[in-house]
Amino acid sequence: MLSLLGSLLGFGTGIAPRILGYFERRRDQKHDLAMMEQQRENMKLRHGNTMEQTTTQGEIDAYKAAMRSESVPSGNSKVDALRGSVRPVVTYLYTLIFIFVEVSLFWIAMKSGMDAFEASKVIWTPEVQATYASILSFWFASRTFGSKAKGA
Repeated sequence: MLSLLGSLLGFGTGIAPRILGYFERRRDQKHDLAMMEQQRENMKLRHGNTMEQTTTQGEIDAYKAAMRSESVPSGNSKVDALRGSVRPVVTYLYTLIFIFVEVSLFWIAMKSGMDAFEASKVIWTPEVQATYASILSFWFASRTFGSKAKGA
């Protein structure tokens, strides 16, 4: 009986390290797999950031190229004057149309029986305010900050 117990104990101590090694390798492989997965996620994030930076840089370069091509004189003063007046004229036209529409809506609201305060709340919506603010900030704020950046 003692020899049988000794044989089993010898067999168990001989195979136990292999069993423990198997579980240890499985744990290491799971850890390695998790690390590879994390590295893959990090590479995807880095690639996405790189693509976004490349796209943004491309847009900036295209804008600069467009501005350079617009600033090159054509040699004809009338063409240069016309080319320089397009954006301001479009802005003036848009502003006149905007004022016409807002005044017309205000007038219609007043004719329908609203008082001036209620009519102004109806026509001066958050969307209209945002549109008007974006136009003003384009023409004044972005130009101011752009000229300060050039001077700095």
